[in-house]
Amino acid sequence: MIQQAINKISSVTLGHNGELSGYVLGAFWLFADKGIKFLAELLVGFYLARYLGAEQFGLLNFAISYVILFQGISTLGLNEILVSELMHHPHQQTPILSTAILMRLVASLIIILIIQLVAIPLDFDVRALILIISLSLLFRSFEVFTPYFQSIVRGEWVAYIQIGVTLIGSLLKILCVVFNADLIWFAWIYSTEWLILSIGLLLIYLRSKKWSWKFESTWFLTLLRRSWYLMLSATAVSMYMRLDQIMIRQIMNDTANGHYAAAVRLSEIWYIIPTILCAILFPAILNARRNDPQLYVKRLKILNGFLFWLALIVSVVVAPLSDVLIGWLYGAEYSPAAGILKYHIWSSLFVFMGVCSGYWLIAEGLEKVSLYRTLAGLIINMGLNFLMIPRYGAIGAAISGFCGQVMAAFLSMLILPITRPIIWIQLESVIFPIKHIILFVLKKVSKN
Repeated sequence: MIQQAINKISSVTLGHNGELSGYVLGAFWLFADKGIKFLAELLVGFYLARYLGAEQFGLLNFAISYVILFQGISTLGLNEILVSELMHHPHQQTPILSTAILMRLVASLIIILIIQLVAIPLDFDVRALILIISLSLLFRSFEVFTPYFQSIVRGEWVAYIQIGVTLIGSLLKILCVVFNADLIWFAWIYSTEWLILSIGLLLIYLRSKKWSWKFESTWFLTLLRRSWYLMLSATAVSMYMRLDQIMIRQIMNDTANGHYAAAVRLSEIWYIIPTILCAILFPAILNARRNDPQLYVKRLKILNGFLFWLALIVSVVVAPLSDVLIGWLYGAEYSPAAGILKYHIWSSLFVFMGVCSGYWLIAEGLEKVSLYRTLAGLIINMGLNFLMIPRYGAIGAAISGFCGQVMAAFLSMLILPITRPIIWIQLESVIFPIKHIILFVLKKVSKN
């Protein structure tokens, strides 16, 4: 989640290009896109979970998680560097995009084959779900048009398409529920959403510019040389976000994974907040870094403090109400998810601050640290999962995930001297409102 948000802000910031109105419009549509996805998840996602039941819902999420484990490799880390390459070489857009698409298509085909080979020990029905969902990797190859639109400050065009895809996908899911469709149809919908998105991106590109295929080996080597590190980082993020669901299903069963997926969905739905807030506010913080270092630190403290206290409020409200929320949204079949949610929701404290510290790494030119801290969190999470899941079930995975977030977002940043400044900023941002409340109270008491 943290790295995904980092990628979003880096592309938005690079796409600024000095055009304030274009940035504001892009930020607005980014907010609209995320907001509509939030509502679709709220209204359709829980309805779908009720229809499928815990076992089939767990199986579907297992298949999706299985594919996402390999998703980072298939992207080759290209999206994050294409914005800058397209901006710095505007006359080379055709060979850059052509080369990037071909690289993604070939990589996706190879990864789909690898996924099927790795999945051989699984049941035939499970492999069929995984194969259908893995087709989305091919369609995602056309994501490379997104950096192009961001490089010309037209990110809102992508948002239009994504909003349309969200609405179409939601409608298809509702129709499948109404007509009592089998589980495999929902796997097809997952890949179809990416197919529609790729067609939309291609059509809107063709509307704005003529397309002529032009692969160049020099750009192939350039992109590959620059992207390998980002590919590793994206792979680590994919594993970090989805490995727990793979392990729960393999160690326990589909029903337990369904309960866990339900709790995680209700917990992670709040992660949209730091993503949007940082995407909108962080460019102002970057400007302050260039012009006024003291203002830069002050704005970081304000943003960090706001995100921490907001996450704390969400956690304090959701944790005690988890039984009510799970029962109302998912139904009695998912009642075990309430216990999982009570633990998993507290991860938001470190996710919220971790998103902001990830942006700080970009501002300070320390992007490589993102990989190291994600790997640190992954190792802790995976190691604890082996110990906790057999003993405590899916609740053990939630606790392991919390510990992994603490390592990734906080403790790992404390290890390296070069990243410790953000730790002190975070600590001060948490203490800052408490200090002022205490001073205010003392002042009132002294007056009386």
